[in-house]
Amino acid sequence: MEDWDEVEAVRAVDREDMLSVVASLPEQIGYWLQRREEVEAIARRLRSPIEVLVTGMGGSGAAGDLLEKLFEDEVKVPILVNKDYEPPASVRSGTLLIAISYSGNTEETLSTYLLARRRGAQAVCIASGGQLSLYAQQRGDPCFQVPGGLQPRASIGYQWTPAALLLHELRLLRSDLPTALQETVGVLRRQNEALGPQVPEAQNPAKQLARALQGKVPLIYGCYGPFTAVAKRAKNMFNENSKIQAFWDVFPELNHNTLQGWEGVSSQNASFAILLLRDPEEPPRIHQRVELSKTLFQQYAPVHEVWAPDHPSPVVRAFAVAHQLDFVSVYLAILNGMDPTPVPLIQELKRHLGDWNGHA
Repeated sequence: MEDWDEVEAVRAVDREDMLSVVASLPEQIGYWLQRREEVEAIARRLRSPIEVLVTGMGGSGAAGDLLEKLFEDEVKVPILVNKDYEPPASVRSGTLLIAISYSGNTEETLSTYLLARRRGAQAVCIASGGQLSLYAQQRGDPCFQVPGGLQPRASIGYQWTPAALLLHELRLLRSDLPTALQETVGVLRRQNEALGPQVPEAQNPAKQLARALQGKVPLIYGCYGPFTAVAKRAKNMFNENSKIQAFWDVFPELNHNTLQGWEGVSSQNASFAILLLRDPEEPPRIHQRVELSKTLFQQYAPVHEVWAPDHPSPVVRAFAVAHQLDFVSVYLAILNGMDPTPVPLIQELKRHLGDWNGHA
């Protein structure tokens, strides 16, 4: 697509307007900032947990990944992430389960919720409706009702923010999360102005990166910690929005395996492109590893760096990179003439699976 600087031409491909949904991320976060009284009321109903288990799949599951990685250096109890039909053996009465399913009908999440409740875990649900909301109502569990009508992957702000604010209200976090969220909203709004479809490719970093990735398999390498979750989610956005294969990894682990795998790849392989997700706050030893690895990677594939803004909050930095990559994944779909919203293969699988019978 050569005329993607024309807004009408973009809309002809992006028929369900995924670009506008991507741009709504700051408003999604702000939605829950305006409803903190609801979060506070739910927190008062809960006992202080000895562990938090976040269960969810796909776009909803990304909320759990971000909770775990963004807060691992400050949270007072372990945060576990579950993406299966059954909760881990540690789940018991001291566990707080946060069950997230945008549709409310994700069978793995429903199964984990029911099994965890049978073991005595207290539970909070996040859904736009569906069976999960009904289960919560029947059992007297609090449920954050999120606005419906979106693809789960495009509603990360609606799903992640109430869970994060809940941890804050339970005094499990040491940082000033509400202030960080307010600042995140401001940063993302400014990114919308710089990355939106009205900005031509010559001045738009997201369009430029999409152009560089056309015809490539993105290999997304997070620099460390919070960017583990960002890299994983970006891979999923390329899968679902761009309809291409993509893979993710993270420093320093990839220096112990993935790096060596490049030896068998022909020099400057045309099939791959590496995205390094960088952070101004990456620790010195990690910084050294990334810089040395970049030099080695460049022998085999083009390397592109996506830098987080210079900001003291990891929440701001991580969401800024995730938001930019969301734009990139949608622009790549448009560049390839693909409507980014539908996920027909996923829907076909669900049709063949049929209704869930309550058993894994």
